[in-house]
Amino acid sequence: MKAVIINRYGSPEVLQYEDIEQPKIKSDQLLVKVHAAGVNPIDWKIRKGMLKLLTGNKFPLQLGFDVSGEVVEIGDKVTDFKKGDSIYSYLGNLPGGAYAEYAAVPAQTAALKPNNMTYEQAAAVPIAGLTALQGLRDLGKIKRGQKVLINGGSGGVGTFAVQLAKVFETAVTAVCSTKNIEFVKSLGSDRVIDYTQQDFTQDTVKYDIVFDTVANQSLS
Repeated sequence: MKAVIINRYGSPEVLQYEDIEQPKIKSDQLLVKVHAAGVNPIDWKIRKGMLKLLTGNKFPLQLGFDVSGEVVEIGDKVTDFKKGDSIYSYLGNLPGGAYAEYAAVPAQTAALKPNNMTYEQAAAVPIAGLTALQGLRDLGKIKRGQKVLINGGSGGVGTFAVQLAKVFETAVTAVCSTKNIEFVKSLGSDRVIDYTQQDFTQDTVKYDIVFDTVANQSLS
């Protein structure tokens, strides 16, 4: 099968489109014909060698953690899916494996693709959506009625965070640039701070949760 791999760390030029062996699935996995794969910061960080303490120096490496596609084979222990199902999933093991014609997908992390979403839309959900959910719900312990500020409200994680914070019935302030103000309002943000005009750290409003998806400010 065709796949995008790297044989060394470096700039985007190290990405190569080559023939590799099709993955063999384990008993708790799905073999998925890939229709779309998401690209996230962790992918280019691995490509550049920023995470080689975890990924090592054994090549080739096949990148990509977010995937959507059609199930073509199921493992012996899989009961929740069948051949022909359209799914999307996060691939948990480094360095990924979504940048290919076929991917071995853990059944535990897969979900049926909603009919009203394209494969491309579904492949953009897992890492960004999970990051937002884990940040607000699991770490932030978000509660109804709280005031939440989301720095980077128009980004990948931020767009999910704004919508999730509204699901939890909180008052949401999103930080973004001028061109994205109407966009974040359409996601449900109650208030928007344009960072080109105002430093959100100087805002006089007190927040129960500050979710910084950009990490461009000091923690203090």
